[in-house]
Amino acid sequence: IPELRDRFNVPIGYSGHEIEIIPSVVAASMGSVVIERHITLDKTMKGLDQSASLEPEEFKRLVKYVRECEKSKGNTVKKMTRGETLQREVLGKSIVCSSDIKKGEIFSEKNIEVKTPARGLSPQYYFDLIGKKSPHDIKKGTYLQIDDLK
Repeated sequence: IPELRDRFNVPIGYSGHEIEIIPSVVAASMGSVVIERHITLDKTMKGLDQSASLEPEEFKRLVKYVRECEKSKGNTVKKMTRGETLQREVLGKSIVCSSDIKKGEIFSEKNIEVKTPARGLSPQYYFDLIGKKSPHDIKKGTYLQIDDLK
């Protein structure tokens, strides 16, 4: 499916004639934008495609699994869930003043440290901060903010 989509630069669909629903779900997970399946009210009815057709409950399951598959793939925008946000706040870390800092004083390993929880500037800015002057007085125990980088 990805190969056909990339080679011909067109949306790709899938027409399933198998007995189960898994191949159709896999096709959707691989990028099929349309899934075609035959539907019947009863597989024991006479007809050419009855055995490979889906009964209403099977079709309902197919739709449910395809939707779950779409959700699990997510999207290109990374957004933290509420649970991840709470975990970050509790277990995450921030840069904190380990001593009082005067305006103009240089940030160093001696006056800033990284501690939990995540209430301020991310530790990723630690080395950006080292060697810079404090723009104002900051009390010991203060969680640094982005303004403290200026």
